[in-house]
Amino acid sequence: MSTTTDHSVEPDHTDAVEETVPLQRSILGPADEEELAAWESQWGNEVDTVVHADPNEIVLEDNVRSLQVKTRAATVRNYQQSGVTTAANGYRSMDGTIVVRSGQRRVLHARKAGTTVPVWMHLPPQGDDQTREIDRVLEQLDENDHREPLTHQENTQAYQYLIDLGVSPTRLARRRGQQRKVVQETLAVGASELATKAGDRYGLTLPQLAEIAWFDEQGMTEQAKELIVTANQRPRNFEMLAQKFRNDLREAEIRQELVDAVTAEFDAADITVLAEDSDEAEAALPLIDLRPGADSPRGTELMADDHASCPGRCVRVGRRYLRDDEEDPHGIGYVMVARHACHNFRAHGHALRWAPDNRADAPAENDDRDAEVQWNRAQWRWVRDNNKLWDGAKPKRLDWLKSFAVRRQVPTGLQNWMAIQKVNGDKPLVRAMERGHTLARALLGEEDLAAYAGRLSAKQATVFDAFLTLAAHEEALQRDRSPWRAPTHLQQQYLQTIQDFGHTLSDIELKVLTPEDEAEAVTRLLEEQNSSEVGVEDDPDEALTSADDQTTDHD
Repeated sequence: MSTTTDHSVEPDHTDAVEETVPLQRSILGPADEEELAAWESQWGNEVDTVVHADPNEIVLEDNVRSLQVKTRAATVRNYQQSGVTTAANGYRSMDGTIVVRSGQRRVLHARKAGTTVPVWMHLPPQGDDQTREIDRVLEQLDENDHREPLTHQENTQAYQYLIDLGVSPTRLARRRGQQRKVVQETLAVGASELATKAGDRYGLTLPQLAEIAWFDEQGMTEQAKELIVTANQRPRNFEMLAQKFRNDLREAEIRQELVDAVTAEFDAADITVLAEDSDEAEAALPLIDLRPGADSPRGTELMADDHASCPGRCVRVGRRYLRDDEEDPHGIGYVMVARHACHNFRAHGHALRWAPDNRADAPAENDDRDAEVQWNRAQWRWVRDNNKLWDGAKPKRLDWLKSFAVRRQVPTGLQNWMAIQKVNGDKPLVRAMERGHTLARALLGEEDLAAYAGRLSAKQATVFDAFLTLAAHEEALQRDRSPWRAPTHLQQQYLQTIQDFGHTLSDIELKVLTPEDEAEAVTRLLEEQNSSEVGVEDDPDEALTSADDQTTDHD
């Protein structure tokens, strides 16, 4: 039988614990008038009153909910702070036991919180077995169907109102039995109209909405809209894309700092400085590509000192991508360099360095050469963009590894997988052992892994052993800049294993398992570049509008 959500408990899905609840059919009520009179003389005064009962002495009736009921630590903490504020519905059986018909989750959470449960007492069920069961099911359906949760907007407004009244986020978190981070995320979402509306419109999670709100606050509205579309249509890519956008922002900030440092001396000398992505920069060629004039010998370089008086004198600031063997101090793969250049060189009498004699520029390139250039540029963009997505997927994968290390349950098939790893003795594991499991130590924050392992139970040690092996493969994976492009067998095996053990792979990680055909991908990119049409998926506003057709009712 399908179930609905009991919104009387805190909807915090991050700490849910599933357990089987022993239930029973409705307890028989008084069978005749004499028994009913005896029952009323003893318990009749409780009908239509609220009794605060010990949850451990309460019997739970059968329920339309699944027997697998989730209890949440946040709700337990809330009950410990505030008690159970909403009464369950129940009755006394003939032997005086309180039986709860609706409110089983309140009872279960109260048992863990060590607090009493208010029970609104009713007459015991009457009639034959079938009549009692029909009444029970209908009452429980009504109990759940007639509820409507607070919208995100209503929830965030209530939190903000409490803050305005002087309640600190810490006190609010304690009072609500939540982590302080949940309160902070709720307040952040409330400050963003875009995030608030997206939450109510698409049923997104609070962490997703907090990310969207953050980008909205940074003025990155288009990125925030793209995250909304991704969360709704391709949720496996949400964390990867959010991290990619954060990396882009960080890279832009670092690049601007480098540009400022490089151009300071030229600004002081009153030399025009052109940014790499400006329209003026497109018309300015570096002096290394020019010769003084068309009549100068081919290959003669136009020197900066000879160009000092030219009206087109300028400096182009652009990227110089680093080789694999070069140090990358900023972690962005390139440095910013300034190159002396000339703006509109033809107008100032210069010529391309390798143009034919007595010509300022070279003949137009043939179609084949032009197509080759366009292909190379598209291929470079394809690699660059996918590398950025790959970098964006890394933090979520590392977070999953950290959570795997402290699992309480051994995943199915883990022992067999570990045995195979020991038999194969693959290079990543051997290297990690020789180097002291660098990544594993960093993820756990433990320097002495042997001492750490000695404190674990047998089951925990089994999981920890697997974690060390997975971390070794992850460390090897990080040495490859583009494993999505031409993965090795070990890289595919590692990604497949963590997927089997519960990690949700993003689309860029899935490319390791099923590599994309490079020629087809670059051709597609060229076709998209040459097309003037913008599809729905390329336009966040259009995608947001169309996404309504794919949503479900989240009430």
